[in-house]
Amino acid sequence: MVLLQKAGLDLLTYIKQRFKNGRLRLDHLDSKTDSTGKMQRSEWEEAIDAMKRFDNVGSWEEIKHDRFFDYKSYKPKSRREDYFANTAFAGRQIDKFRCGQHSQVRCFGYREQDKFYVLAMERDHSISNTG
Repeated sequence: MVLLQKAGLDLLTYIKQRFKNGRLRLDHLDSKTDSTGKMQRSEWEEAIDAMKRFDNVGSWEEIKHDRFFDYKSYKPKSRREDYFANTAFAGRQIDKFRCGQHSQVRCFGYREQDKFYVLAMERDHSISNTG
């Protein structure tokens, strides 16, 4: 967070830089989602703390079973409700996790080998409620 404060970086630039070499990859983060733009600074800080934890957990099995994250597959009922259906990521297994044990913020993305590529973040459950 020091880099964020001293360099005057915006939050999206900061998280992309902060996590560029870890388990989480944010190159594809959809910064244009309405809910991402509506996130409060406290929600971003909570999400950053969760991302740090996600990046440092030992194994995928630990992540999947950690109640903090509530990690699970994104399974929309229909293609019409699938937020990612008309994107370059259609057909990929999309997963989601909670950015803190009591957080409303969710991260969506896909896993490829040992990396998790974040595609979207939300706070209002408009994506999460469909799957």
